[in-house]
Amino acid sequence: MDNMVEINNLDYLDFNKFCLYIKKNSFTSIVGSIKSGKTTLVKIMSGIIPTNNVCKCNEEVLNYDNVYNYLKNIGVVFGVTKNSFIYDTVKEELEYSLINLGFSKNIINRKIKKILSDFNLLQIYDKEINSLNVSIKQILLFIIALLHEPKVLLIDDAFILMNNKDKKVIFNYLMKLKNNNDLTIVYFTTRLDDIVNCDYLYLLDSFCIKKSGSPLVLLEDDQTFYESGLEVPFMIDLSIKLKMYGLIDKMYLDMEELVDMIWK
Repeated sequence: MDNMVEINNLDYLDFNKFCLYIKKNSFTSIVGSIKSGKTTLVKIMSGIIPTNNVCKCNEEVLNYDNVYNYLKNIGVVFGVTKNSFIYDTVKEELEYSLINLGFSKNIINRKIKKILSDFNLLQIYDKEINSLNVSIKQILLFIIALLHEPKVLLIDDAFILMNNKDKKVIFNYLMKLKNNNDLTIVYFTTRLDDIVNCDYLYLLDSFCIKKSGSPLVLLEDDQTFYESGLEVPFMIDLSIKLKMYGLIDKMYLDMEELVDMIWK
């Protein structure tokens, strides 16, 4: 099985015969402006917006009779809002997601303690969620989405409010799962800062795929991203211009590394 996720002939709102294929154990980014259809696509893939026999994940087709089998393969992370959590405490929130899936009390406790330990966050287990800063709340949403060990993680602009340290912790953890062939990551975002390390990139514009391919290759055509309402990060833009003048031969994302290359 090459594709972990497939969307075939989606007709919804302005999506017209829309198709999308995500490779197994890949880190795929889908980037688009606010009005590109990005969040609508997340909701369709996660079953929040019902469709019939359009989406497939891990060979399970999403329809009314197969919702549970499909959704057990999916984890979804949205950005933190005031309505992100149902319960007041971390313990209750984490337990709730697994109780609904029918796990026993012993398994629930083991899974929760392990993943909190993986993130070095055992100390928040008994805390009130409102006592946590927004970056830790976002990590908690990632933990909730990963608790049932999904095959696919859908991420919708969930890094915007995180500090760089916590964001790095999340990325390192996700890459570890991906590299162990345990997770396929689909990252939906309006920002280009974090997509350069992905395996494959789709540029979504007006409910259509405008371009797709290697992120570093696509980003060299920065005008296409500007036309789609996206801002190309400074380091990427600078690297493109320096390559045009023959001063460097690859894309640099770190300023110190770039300076070392030019002045060595």
